[in-house]
Amino acid sequence: MASELEWKFAVPDDDRLSEIRRWIERSVPEAGPAVLWRMRTTYYDAPDRRFSKAHITIRRRTENARSILCVKAPAADPSAGRAPLAYLAAPPDPFGPTGGKLRGEWECEGDDLLGALPDFVAQGAPGCLLEAAACGLEPVCGAEFTRIAIPLRFPDGSVSELALDSGRLLGRRRTVPLCELELEKKEGAETASLKLLEHLVRRFNLLPEPRSKYARARAIDS
Repeated sequence: MASELEWKFAVPDDDRLSEIRRWIERSVPEAGPAVLWRMRTTYYDAPDRRFSKAHITIRRRTENARSILCVKAPAADPSAGRAPLAYLAAPPDPFGPTGGKLRGEWECEGDDLLGALPDFVAQGAPGCLLEAAACGLEPVCGAEFTRIAIPLRFPDGSVSELALDSGRLLGRRRTVPLCELELEKKEGAETASLKLLEHLVRRFNLLPEPRSKYARARAIDS
């Protein structure tokens, strides 16, 4: 199992997203070359929505030419590794708008989603995923977007990735625009990454986005 610690912020429009990218490439020496990803995600759940009720996300995403199967679920200790942003006055909630979201994450390359779930459970994913073979899975919503991924390598040895996402979230009948910035910690401490993130938030007037892409896409038709 890998753990995912990330911070997500809404960006007003694509022009602001491009402005952020230009500033990073010009002003942040720790930033590596940007990589373009074309993403299309389909999210799945049981007919009775038992997995979303348990805060479990099941998805298949194409990333350029690759097909990636993934499950995300609440980490066993949601407070572990939490690092609040200093500019926020309220006590941080790692599953809310005032801090990073820590999740358990299991993924592999492939197309057989049902076949991958037992392997994920063996690696520590929630055991209730084994119910999917009996109850079945169906697509419930999705997303399609381009991602500009910028690696960040800091002098203290820590590594993060800054992602600039632009596209749309897909409900069953409607779509809504998607424009956001994500920072994900990869290795080491998050202190240097959060210092940069705090600067970006102040400079570009960004607002925290507490909900995942899945939660927002699922809500489109509700």
